[in-house]
Amino acid sequence: MRELADHKLPPSESALKGEGHVLLATALGPLDCLGTLVGGIGFEELFSHSEPIKDEGLELRVVDLPTLIEIKRKTGRVKDRVMLPVLIALASELAPE
Repeated sequence: MRELADHKLPPSESALKGEGHVLLATALGPLDCLGTLVGGIGFEELFSHSEPIKDEGLELRVVDLPTLIEIKRKTGRVKDRVMLPVLIALASELAPE
């Protein structure tokens, strides 16, 4: 849940199960959750393209870099196009020689 002024707004069950954005606040900072991405891609489609990350005893799944690059290409938003060269350069740097 994110705070709006002095009000705490807990997410509804329908928002958590929906396809849109759910913006939450956690002890570790903001967490932006998406029900589906461009083209209706959801959890089931992305799971095999994700990697587990452990932090403070929690295991989270994060989409892998090649899939993130493909998602950013498909969205067409300016903020995603701006990040593409950075992500592509990172992928090149991380690629085995």
